[in-house]
Amino acid sequence: MKNCIGIKASFDDANLSFADLSGSDMRRASFRRASLSYTNFYNVDLTGAIFDGALLYGASFKDAKGIDEISAQYIFVGTEDEPIKLKADNIQKWLLGLRKE
Repeated sequence: MKNCIGIKASFDDANLSFADLSGSDMRRASFRRASLSYTNFYNVDLTGAIFDGALLYGASFKDAKGIDEISAQYIFVGTEDEPIKLKADNIQKWLLGLRKE
């Protein structure tokens, strides 16, 4: 799914584990409760995207755009065996840290 246009698309409850979305435009897309483990968001525009309840184990956000405008009340990180629930400001800190990796 590289370089795809997913503006305002709904990926709610989808399993996109191990998907490569690099270079895609996912502005205002919804990923509510989606399984995004090991998904590659390299250079993806996520401005206004919604990640409520998304599973983000091992996801990569290197050079992703619009991370500071992602909306989520909580997400799950860590590992599948030991999930960590992040809320509020901790989500932004975690995502901004991954953008550089």
